[in-house]
Amino acid sequence: MEWYLEKLLIPALWFGAGFGAALILGLRHKVTDIFLSRTGLRIHTNSDDVAFEVGGKNERIDSSTRKSIRKGTDRLSLLNSDQHGTNVEVLLINLMARQSLQNAAHENHHTRDLDSNGTEGYIAEKTSEILESMRAWKKKFPVLTDDLIEGYVCLWIKNALIPPLRKACFEKIDFYKSLLARNNVSESVKEKVKAWLSKNERYVLCIDELAECSAIKEKSYIMTKS
Repeated sequence: MEWYLEKLLIPALWFGAGFGAALILGLRHKVTDIFLSRTGLRIHTNSDDVAFEVGGKNERIDSSTRKSIRKGTDRLSLLNSDQHGTNVEVLLINLMARQSLQNAAHENHHTRDLDSNGTEGYIAEKTSEILESMRAWKKKFPVLTDDLIEGYVCLWIKNALIPPLRKACFEKIDFYKSLLARNNVSESVKEKVKAWLSKNERYVLCIDELAECSAIKEKSYIMTKS
């Protein structure tokens, strides 16, 4: 009987060891730790850890980008105080014009909007938002023309929006490339990382197209005359 049990037990142990080795080998890029207890073998993978790492990194980049856009927006004025003074009405107009763009900074959807609406559509959308807020002031301040407001939006895009957006995309691209080079990131996670990398590379192309469009180059100069 003992010989019979030994004959059955040894192949079973070898099979279990072989199966465990094969399992670990197959999960070699996913395994973060192995724990053996009375209840059996537990294998932990790093998918959740990488997801938290990506989320934290992107939130830090996005938060810094929003802050940079807000600071750049605060530096702009629709009506120049040297020409129009600093009375309450001028201050209110500048505040209202900034507010529309500050809302856009908080939303942080610029790259997606550019990707879906194109450069002309993006400029037109931001211009129409400020035009609507300035409707009640146009009679009292004839200088608030459609061209001036579009020039204001173009100057904002050129100085306050494009630099931090481009910086954020390149930071994410570098981060995703570093994840792809790591051995402790699973192949399934790397497939997602490749998609995120491709998306941000496409966003860079959209940002470059926006920077080179004729409206940004030619209409932002109007602000020097306000």
